[in-house]
Amino acid sequence: MFIRETVKSIKGKKYIQHQLVESVRTPNGPRQTLILNMGFLDLPKDKWKELANSIESELHKQERLFPTDPEIETLAKHYSKVIIKEQLRCAGNNKTVYNPAPLYEKVDIHSVSTTDVKTMGAEHLAVNSLQEYGFDKILKDLKFSDKEIDYAKMLIVARLVHPASERETARGIFDLKETVILYDLTNTYFEGSKRTSRLSKPGKSKERRNDRPLVTLALTVDEDGFPKQSK
Repeated sequence: MFIRETVKSIKGKKYIQHQLVESVRTPNGPRQTLILNMGFLDLPKDKWKELANSIESELHKQERLFPTDPEIETLAKHYSKVIIKEQLRCAGNNKTVYNPAPLYEKVDIHSVSTTDVKTMGAEHLAVNSLQEYGFDKILKDLKFSDKEIDYAKMLIVARLVHPASERETARGIFDLKETVILYDLTNTYFEGSKRTSRLSKPGKSKERRNDRPLVTLALTVDEDGFPKQSK
């Protein structure tokens, strides 16, 4: 979503109006959809994008990463209520209401192949559950060493995820070679005016957005695809 300014002349007098607009894909190419006529918006232009993002977050009930300016927060809640109210009114009159356009991509499933697939979700869930229950502290109180605690957690997770014989469990846990380590970087940028964020710094952007503060993402994985470190 973004905010645009329009100027109309009526009997020689100019009137400024602001509109909340969204870009959507159509069979005929990208188009702009009018979401809301906002009237005259008494807000500096450099804060328009932040307001549009806040309205979109309100409509989709999304948590915001950074705290929002109180004035923008108040405006976002006001305009999102106006949009929802208009949606309900149009729905009652069987008129078209605002609804983000669905995004579809066609994929030839015969062109997709996988080899040596690994899963991480179940293991991650099991480890998090052990941490939540304070499993390490329980074993420490029972005089387990750090190495014995690690072994105990590995055995429990293995039995939860893939119950098998002791030999199969040991093979699955300890037969993870680390002869190859893969490392990759990418970066993304922040929209809006968060130029003083501790999370971002100026730098060379892969998307050629050197005018924006950047965040660099790093990931290290082993040859089996298991993440070793992220930053």
